[in-house]
Amino acid sequence: MPDNFISGNNSYVKLGAVAFSFNKWRLPLDGGVKKFFAFGHNFQRTLPGGVAGAPVCEGPYNAGNMPLALGALVVLHLGFAAGVELAVNARVSTIEYSSEISAGGDPAQCSVGFETDGEFTINFT
Repeated sequence: MPDNFISGNNSYVKLGAVAFSFNKWRLPLDGGVKKFFAFGHNFQRTLPGGVAGAPVCEGPYNAGNMPLALGALVVLHLGFAAGVELAVNARVSTIEYSSEISAGGDPAQCSVGFETDGEFTINFT
């Protein structure tokens, strides 16, 4: 049976229906697991907590075509490939702009951090 790895070459980022020029995204998830210890014993118990995510999208800054506002609630579409997408309600929490100051360097960059808001949806089409 062949492995079904996704190359990432067809990945994409959309805020709502608008495609953004990000060339990298990641979605770290936190299960909110809480730890409890029995003092004086070698014993630990864990309890599940709420699931949260902190998506980050990075890529070249496309001036005038990347309307971003801190605190805005968006539907973030993180695509792995055609038909494999994570749709996440998220709030824009951080925006970082950077530039390389050298001849022939990379274009200005933009890194946007989000905090998930609500349930996660995984669509396979």
